[in-house]
Amino acid sequence: MDSRLFKNLDLSIDVFYETRNGILSSRSATIPAIIGSTLPYENIGRTSNHGVELSLNYNNNIDKFKYFAGVNLSFAKNKIEYQDEVVRAESYLYRTGQRIGQLFGLEAIGLFNSEEEINDNENLQECGVCDEIVNRDMHYYCPVCKTKIDWQE
Repeated sequence: MDSRLFKNLDLSIDVFYETRNGILSSRSATIPAIIGSTLPYENIGRTSNHGVELSLNYNNNIDKFKYFAGVNLSFAKNKIEYQDEVVRAESYLYRTGQRIGQLFGLEAIGLFNSEEEINDNENLQECGVCDEIVNRDMHYYCPVCKTKIDWQE
């Protein structure tokens, strides 16, 4: 939607929703990696994308001098609707249902420098991993703070 609010002020609003089918992807769940062979890529992926774009522009001139000022604002969100995936131990490890390009895994945020620091960390006490962590271990940020950090992650 485009609109002129005043003589020199323009407003533009674009709302969009798009789904894409046939995205090139591999069938990673069909043949296990232990076989040593992979299937060719196929057009099996599906994604959705939606958002809004706003633009406010001001145009004017002083004699022969013309000037323009504008502000743009955009918000977009995407999601993987389908991707062939292997069976995972936890539901949050699947890419399907997540954003495109979402980072997975644990984020290192430092080292535990003392036993006191380990014991004072309330998140670790909730997760139940305090007994497994020792001084100078890597300190991870877990997006699912109530999930135990173990060998599967």
